[in-house]
Amino acid sequence: MYANIDYWRNVDTSGYYGDFLWIATSGRNAGDPGIQAAWLFHQYSDNGVDRDYCHLASTAELRAWALSFQPSPTPAPTPSQETDMPQWITGRVEPGIQPTVVLLPHGSAWSSYNRRLHLGMDQISDKPVKGSVRVALHNGTAWHGIKDVALDAGAAVVDVDITAPDVKLSLQTDAAGVAYSIEVW
Repeated sequence: MYANIDYWRNVDTSGYYGDFLWIATSGRNAGDPGIQAAWLFHQYSDNGVDRDYCHLASTAELRAWALSFQPSPTPAPTPSQETDMPQWITGRVEPGIQPTVVLLPHGSAWSSYNRRLHLGMDQISDKPVKGSVRVALHNGTAWHGIKDVALDAGAAVVDVDITAPDVKLSLQTDAAGVAYSIEVW
């Protein structure tokens, strides 16, 4: 849970903050958020750029903590499961010259659903990590919509629209830590 002091003391009546508390108390010393509850992150400045303090001892410990929240891989559907319902398709893009090719749900059962590709980076390091992904869509006849999408590990995901006739996409990167998800709704 991310909250400022007012929210923490006056709005949140349950005291539930999930797996950790990220408390924002700008103007206080780093590591002294002014609360008694257990916390993991303290945002002590928001002057131009947020400045945060973390209890974890190293970048490696922070990386291990962040990766502990990764969902388990989704098992392949068994024949008794329906496969024509909206879903998420997720995965990682391995860096290198070999593209990651993803088959998209398509056909008449999917014609009424919207689809969008979300790209992001989950690298945690002392320096900001940036990279790009070459995205290409295939409509069953030809590749189209080929573009390089810039990513920043410190920023939100980047969305790419998928057109109705698209049946597969290709993702290629040299950057580590690139993940994708395809949202169908």
